Amino acid sequence: MNGILAGLVGITGPCGVVEPYAAAIIGIVSGAVYCGSWRLHERLRIDDPVHAGAVHAWPGFWGCIASGLFAWPKQVATLGYVGGGGLFYTGHGGQFGTNVLGTLVVLAWTVATSSIVFGSLQAAKLLRVTAEEEEMGVDLAEHLPRDGVTPLKSKMMGAVMRHRGSGSGASSRACGASETTATYA
Repeated sequence: MNGILAGLVGITGPCGVVEPYAAAIIGIVSGAVYCGSWRLHERLRIDDPVHAGAVHAWPGFWGCIASGLFAWPKQVATLGYVGGGGLFYTGHGGQFGTNVLGTLVVLAWTVATSSIVFGSLQAAKLLRVTAEEEEMGVDLAEHLPRDGVTPLKSKMMGAVMRHRGSGSGASSRACGASETTATYA
């Protein structure tokens, strides 16, 4: 499901300036980009239970630069945009370079402002959870009842902890399969 969402994210930016075949290519590549970024997030142990970062960040980045490759010059002119068209139509990389530069500027701005905000929160000691909560996963730590755990939740928690302790990693599951699916199916 997340691969499909990644395809939609990837084509959203360039949808007005590419032909249908290019939209399909961009969407398919976005799905592959999601799979790679999901595995990277798992390897880095980023706590993102719905894979929002892997679905939106990297496929979105790909979509932004893909219009510099696939933009159809006729549609670009019809919409009144400057730049001519994508590399595959014009043979020169002006639009592609502009798209890469623009995307990197947005990425740099986002990293800088996020660093300021989250650095301030960390300095004020408003950002960290305990080591135990971090290992368990913030969602489980926050949403499981503190007292009187129901038998089902107790079994689920035990299964999750056994799964994490078994050494099975992201590579043993299909791209984007959640731990819940892999553990309880």
